[in-house]
Amino acid sequence: MDTTATQRAWQAGIDRELDWWRTYLAGGGLDWPDEFQFRFDPDAPLQPHVARVLPLARDAAGHRILDCAAGPATTLGKTLGGRRLAITAVDALADRYRQILDELGLVPPVPTRRCEVERLDTLVAADAFDLVYMRFALDHCYDPLAALRQMVRAARPGGVVMVEHYRDEAQTAYEGLRQWDLRPEPGDLVVANARDRFRVGEAVAGVRLEVEFSPTWLTMLLRKLPMEPSPAAG
Repeated sequence: MDTTATQRAWQAGIDRELDWWRTYLAGGGLDWPDEFQFRFDPDAPLQPHVARVLPLARDAAGHRILDCAAGPATTLGKTLGGRRLAITAVDALADRYRQILDELGLVPPVPTRRCEVERLDTLVAADAFDLVYMRFALDHCYDPLAALRQMVRAARPGGVVMVEHYRDEAQTAYEGLRQWDLRPEPGDLVVANARDRFRVGEAVAGVRLEVEFSPTWLTMLLRKLPMEPSPAAG
């Protein structure tokens, strides 16, 4: 998949994305003040629907979570059962977001680190996280297939990649960082734009794929399969 044109369009959309976040942060969340408060609350509990997908073999303190394309402050809750979660948040624009946060005197409980999701292997180890999470961002990746493969790489065997996204089938323009459509169907997700398309079920190996969707929302789970045992030495 040649994403050169998509990456150029993505680069051209960065200033628009930063302007939106500056307005959101300066305005206390604009139309979403409760979400704003949740992002900056260090004691906010992990959302129940997210907690339900965590592997059961660990207690709250043992879970490691990676939030991909997290923006200036993760939307995930920071505690589970009253105990602090180990969350790593990454975003390609983290340094630019940090400048805005500093100007506004805002300090998120989980600082976002700079890393493109397509290049997670430059920052995080393989097989390291119980949950790898992404919200409203897969359509903003310049190479969503590479991003998904990198997220699967970062999840431990038995762990989960969880992607949540609004559905807006009436929106057809590719603008700003939005360069892809997400088209859920029973048992799969099609990611496409005017130049390229792929089915997650065909393109991402080593996972069990689950997709749920409504007219307004979609959730995709990629459950990373356990590693096959090595053959015994003769």
